[in-house]
Amino acid sequence: MHAQTGRPVPDTDLMPVDLTGCTARTQLRSDVLAPDVLLELTTENGRIDLSLGDGLVAFHLDAASTANLPYGDSPPARWSTAVGQLEVVHPNGDVTRAAEISWSLNPEGTR
Repeated sequence: MHAQTGRPVPDTDLMPVDLTGCTARTQLRSDVLAPDVLLELTTENGRIDLSLGDGLVAFHLDAASTANLPYGDSPPARWSTAVGQLEVVHPNGDVTRAAEISWSLNPEGTR
């Protein structure tokens, strides 16, 4: 993402990022200004993994966690979409907003 415009950059401009020693966090909300956190993902709670190398980030939500998410259209009690920002905390304490995230929650279709 281009730092000034927020637009995607060409693949040729992408460079691997060393995330050794970093942690990461995101708080999903119905709107960026909403006070209520719908779901929190961090390296500490095991929902974000930075160990893949080359700056890759993986999000992990197991079936038990997603089964308990309240689906609907009246946040924060029930929700179907959310937004957040992925923040990377570097070993020196610097925080980098690495990505803007949009999430969709859909009810289970396979039974």
